[in-house]
Amino acid sequence: MAAPTKAELQARVAKLERALAREKKRKGVKEDLAQARAAQAATAKILRVIRKSPSDVQPVFEAIADAAMRLLKAFSVTVVRF
Repeated sequence: MAAPTKAELQARVAKLERALAREKKRKGVKEDLAQARAAQAATAKILRVIRKSPSDVQPVFEAIADAAMRLLKAFSVTVVRF
C-alpha cells in the first residue's frame, strides 16, 4: 500500500480539525445546559423558601446565599440588608 500523499494528509487533518471543533461546540452546549439547569433548580429552591416563610426574610436570604455559593463555586458569600 502506498503512503498517503501530502494532499490526502492535509484533507485528513482538516477533517479531524472540523470534528474537534464540533466536539468542542457540543461540550460547550452541554456545559451551558448544565449551568442553566443548576440556576433553574436554585431559583425553584428559593421560591419554595419564599412560599414557606412569606413574612420571615432570613431563610430567604440564606437560600439566596446558599444558591449563589453553589452556582459560583464560591468559598463564602455575604448578603447584606440595608
